[in-house]
Amino acid sequence: MVTLHVTRELARALKLPTRLAVDASAVGSALGPWSLGLVHCRPAKLVVAVSASTRWAMALHAAPVATLQNRFGPALLQNLLAIGVPPDRARAEVDAHAPAQWALGHDRGVLTHLNQCAADVLWATNDGLSLPSVNQRLAERIILKPQTGTSVCEALRLLGGNPDGWRPRKVAEGKAWRENYALMQAQAGQEVVTMPVQASSVKKGETLIDTAATLNAMQPDVIIVRHGASGAVELLSQ
Repeated sequence: MVTLHVTRELARALKLPTRLAVDASAVGSALGPWSLGLVHCRPAKLVVAVSASTRWAMALHAAPVATLQNRFGPALLQNLLAIGVPPDRARAEVDAHAPAQWALGHDRGVLTHLNQCAADVLWATNDGLSLPSVNQRLAERIILKPQTGTSVCEALRLLGGNPDGWRPRKVAEGKAWRENYALMQAQAGQEVVTMPVQASSVKKGETLIDTAATLNAMQPDVIIVRHGASGAVELLSQ
């Protein structure tokens, strides 16, 4: 049995009572318990679920809300297989989730991560990403607790997958994304200039502000930044 903690908004949508009897002796599973929240995105609302043990997150369709508990297991299985969990371990994890029970309230650390994931999902869906692409984006999130790194790698370690196989795949996909983006911009008559950190003056001690000044002098129309430091993009926007 696994416990699914829901936000008050989602609890209202599920028409749950204000007080729930929760079996505290539930054994649970490797990834559980979970925290679930409702995301008002277009064209359809989604539910974001965050694993309390790994902070790995996934999204699934909210409607029909009445069948959410029954649809959680199949959605979990699909996403576990997508990140590379062996099929037998993925099915065993899903089986360990049955039956599921609702609960109100969240651990503060998990709730913070849930809100961050919900914001990511809202941005991604507004940008036109499909549900599988949204879940891939969630899997790429960097976490600090309970263990620093990507949450998907922690889930793979728990369920017998290969965390080392995820990183090279993401590097290859990132390179393919840059190449496809440059091709699309070229077709639109735009020129793309890529400035990898390894080849920039950052290696010589140049600050982020200096880099921003250099880029601004080139008078670009758009600057796309991926940076490891929190707040770096906001700093550059100022």
